[in-house]
Amino acid sequence: ALPRPTLPNLSDPSQLNFIFLAYDTQMKLAESWQWSADLQRELRPDLMLSVAYVGTRTNRMMNPVNANMAAPGVGPKGPRRPLFSVNPVIPDIHYRTNAFGAKYHSLQVNLDKRYGNGLTGRLAYTWSKNLTNTVGPNAVQFPPMNSNCIACDWGPANEDRRHMLVISHVY
Repeated sequence: ALPRPTLPNLSDPSQLNFIFLAYDTQMKLAESWQWSADLQRELRPDLMLSVAYVGTRTNRMMNPVNANMAAPGVGPKGPRRPLFSVNPVIPDIHYRTNAFGAKYHSLQVNLDKRYGNGLTGRLAYTWSKNLTNTVGPNAVQFPPMNSNCIACDWGPANEDRRHMLVISHVY
């Protein structure tokens, strides 16, 4: 037989071992802008060159911050937490807000060759830079390294691929 579960003593805060979640009630919808410019040139009757710039900017992406993050310093982190004086055992508080964003810029070059009889070849190269201060939609969300400085987390996104070369054909 399994042992009978015991309820925690709610008057003893050290027995309250769970994660606090909170949501920003003033969140606004995320917004995203996309723009591009493309130049195409037929080099020969069977050879086409295309050069494009593509950019995207997204604001108000959602991610948690740690609302009870300890200030940097030496010694135990408990006394350095903002809510330590309220209750010394309050753990991290995952506060969901949408103060995050992302930027994407790329140069895309395509060279298409028509060989005839329905055979076409393509050489495509993309140089891009994908920066963010949050994690992507397919990843587990973590608070920034410093919840007091969200802008300090700007850097390459998990999906950042600086150079991409694709060679393909269609028949």
